[in-house]
Parts: sequence; structure tokens; C-alpha cells
Amino acid sequence: PKEQEYLQRCYEALPEQMRLVQVAMDVAKFRQVEVVRNLGPGVNTAADEYFPWVTQDGQTMFYTSRLDEADDEDIFVARRTGKGWSEGSPVGGAVQSPLNEGMTSFLRNGRRVYFTACQRREVLGPCDLWQADVQGTRLTDVGPVTGYVNSADWESQAAISCDGGTLYFASTRPGGYGGSDLYVCHRLPDGRWGKPENLGPTINTEGDEEAPYLTPDGKVLYFSSDGHPGLGEQDLFMSRLGEDGTWSKPVNLGEPVNSGARELGIFISADGLEAFFASDRAGGYGGMDIYHFVLPQALLAEPITFVEGQVLDSVLKVPVQCMVQVAGRPPVEAGPDGRFFLCAPADSYVHLTVEVDDYYRYQRSFYIPEWDNARFFPLELLLEPTFRLPKVAPTVQVAFAERSEGVKETRHTLLFGFDQATL
Repeated sequence: PKEQEYLQRCYEALPEQMRLVQVAMDVAKFRQVEVVRNLGPGVNTAADEYFPWVTQDGQTMFYTSRLDEADDEDIFVARRTGKGWSEGSPVGGAVQSPLNEGMTSFLRNGRRVYFTACQRREVLGPCDLWQADVQGTRLTDVGPVTGYVNSADWESQAAISCDGGTLYFASTRPGGYGGSDLYVCHRLPDGRWGKPENLGPTINTEGDEEAPYLTPDGKVLYFSSDGHPGLGEQDLFMSRLGEDGTWSKPVNLGEPVNSGARELGIFISADGLEAFFASDRAGGYGGMDIYHFVLPQALLAEPITFVEGQVLDSVLKVPVQCMVQVAGRPPVEAGPDGRFFLCAPADSYVHLTVEVDDYYRYQRSFYIPEWDNARFFPLELLLEPTFRLPKVAPTVQVAFAERSEGVKETRHTLLFGFDQATL
């Protein structure tokens, strides 16, 4: 019996031990980074640049810049060139204002952006979380996120899960463990955000925790903290989600990523090999600068494939706006262009169902391979309409009931366009 009890305890402790090993293996990769490079004067200035976010193809970076202490925070964009990065410029449009805005976080499909807006008339506290839909180079439907996220206190620095259903952010609302704490909330069936939950004392301290970043598989959380033991003013940490839904004790990423100065707001590429973060370490251009490094090996993560599907009428090939049911997860919406987005485990099947007026029920399983995610893995759902036009005979025959002697019968083929009066 004692031996069985011991084996049972070992078995129960195995998931936690495996989680600790995974964290240790990832941290070792950060500590093997050979070079941390400043992105240079195209992006960095004598003032502050921070909170980088890089598009899936690695060619465009959004970041926050504050040109001086008296200036407001703005969202800037820079593009990768053969020699580094272009000079950053404000994104402009409806997002930009004479007040503070920054800290962008995009859905992985690039069609929605979350950002921090401060001191605007519609803001409940000092700063709130806002969102905007992205249509090419235009931002539309700009406004506060709906639901229970924003309060009379400071909310900022959103991190959105790959499927868009979970939101992490920093807040100074009452009931926390210190200054700024990290919170999580989930999207409700009506599209609003539910009540935020504090991530608890394992993550949050008496100090400030901020700048969350979530990996595509939703299993690893990175953040900045001055409350956990660190090397400098503020360091970058990581924590891994367990099978029981709790976060592991945060681990400092160590040198050379962290330093004796302040590190803030890491972003990691989808392949787990490239990262960007901000620091005010010595040797920069002034204030907070954005830095970049390449990892010696990919970080441990469940491989995720970014899937973009499109729902079409099988006859007319026009898009169909509808809800797509996904087995084992919440439904997703196919918009006016018929497109929808999924983050699916690689080397697996997704089972999709569509039920919409004027079409037969659609149901199919798709195999999802491992993908590099520089572009989306495409799916096409062709819906069969319940109504079809009758087939028209290719020729029209004219017959005469009575024929006069000596009159020759002639038959013609008449060709004309649908709904057209001209031959």
C-alpha cells in the first residue's frame, strides 16, 4: 500500500514537474542568446520607444513612441528593409489624437487591433482599452472595448489570445495585490467581455506587473515586473499554464535579455525564434529603445496553424456571411467577405458546420498541417444553395403545325444572355 501511495503521489506530481522542466528549457534558450541588438536610429530616438508588435510576415512593426516628456504617446509604424528598419511614422487616422494612445496588440488575423487610449471624453478612467477594425490601411469602428474590462481606474496593455476569446491586460483597479496587476477576462456569447479575474499572487506582487504577452498556443505568459526578484529596475519574466489552469511561478529570463536597467514589453514571433522588447540600458539612443534578438532554438510550444477560411456560394462563388460552428470550441463569424479565422493545433483535424438560410447544411472535416504562418493556411467552404435555376436547353426548336406545299422548314439556334433581349 505504501509503495502504491508513493507511486500515486509521483504520478500526480508529474504534470507540475514536466511544466517546470519546460520552463527551465525555455529560460536556458534565452540565456544562450548571443547578441541583443538595438534596432537603430530609424526606430529609436532620444526619447522613448516601446511595446513592439510585429506582423506575421515579420515585415511591419507597430510600436509606441513618446518624443519627449511633454509630448503625448502615439502609435508608430516602421517597415523592414534590406538594411534594417525604416524610419518610423505615426499611423494617423481615427486612432491618433492629441492625447495619449499606444500599446497595440493585434488579432493574429490582422483584422482587429487593441490599444490603450487615455484622457478622451469616452474614457472611464485615466486610460482604457479600445479597439478598431483593420481594413487594409484603414481603421474603422474605433471605440472602447465593450463589457466589464474598463473601469474608473487605469487599464492598459492588452494581450489577446490567438482565437480572440481571451484578453489579458494590466490595471490598477482596487482589490489587487500591489500597484499594477495583471487580469484576464473571456469573451461572452454576445461579443462583450466578461468580468476580469486577477491572475493571483503567483503572478502579481506588491510591485507592478504589466505588459503581458501570450504565445499563440495560449500556454506561456510573458510580462514585466519590478516585484519579482530581478536584475534591475524591471525585468522580463515567463510563466507556463498548467493542466489545472494555474500559472507556474514566474522565472526571470536572465541575461543578456534582462539587465541592470529596465526591460518592458516583449514580443515573440510565431515561430518562437525571434523576439523584440524595450529597454533603457546603457548604449541606446536615449530613454527606452527597442531591441531585437534571435533565439538559438525555437521555444517550446504546441505548434499552431493560423487558418483563414472563406465561405462561398458554390454556384455564384459570392461570399456568404454566417456563423461557422467549430467542434469543441466557440463558433466563429464569417464576415461580409465570407472570411473567418482559426488558430488550430497543427497536424490535426477541425470539424466545421454551417447552417444558414437558403443553403443546405454544410459539414466537413479539414486536415490542418504544420504551417510557417508567414501567410495563412487557406480553407474554402462551398455551400450548396437550396434553390437553383432550371437548366435551359441549348437550342430552341420551332415547329409548324401545318406546312404549306413548297414551303421549306427551317430551324434556328437562338443565343442570348440571361435576362437580355438582344441576340
